Amino acid sequence: IQEEILPPLSAENCEAWASLLAPTINIIRFYEALPVLQLSNSSSFASNSDVIFQQHWDCLLCPALEISSANMAGRFPESRTATLGIGLPLEAFQPEESGSKDLDPFLRHAISEWRPALLTTAGDLPATIDRKCLIKTLDNISRTIRANS
Repeated sequence: IQEEILPPLSAENCEAWASLLAPTINIIRFYEALPVLQLSNSSSFASNSDVIFQQHWDCLLCPALEISSANMAGRFPESRTATLGIGLPLEAFQPEESGSKDLDPFLRHAISEWRPALLTTAGDLPATIDRKCLIKTLDNISRTIRANS
């Protein structure tokens, strides 16, 4: 389930939203698949993270993160009330000169701190993506995961 933009959520709104998603999550579970709630807009997630983590989710939460964000730690709860995934921004798969140079330290921190159950992208990778850059990024991710296992 992909949610692109969230309005400002109160505890009541978040509970109502979760109850609307529950039948879909149950259907996904019925077919023995892992339900994932992907929050693809990092700023929407950031402004609602406190309320989102107070809600009980019967799925994996997978927010999109910003590599350039200086303090991501405050957006995740100390105690793991939900299983987490990470949606990497598409800029992580661009050539180094476009800002992906911060990917390695970001990933090391994110994987060791949050122990995500899933790594994905925040959106679809374009068909025109530089394959060498994609392979290099995936290799870096693989090395980071092995180092933190």
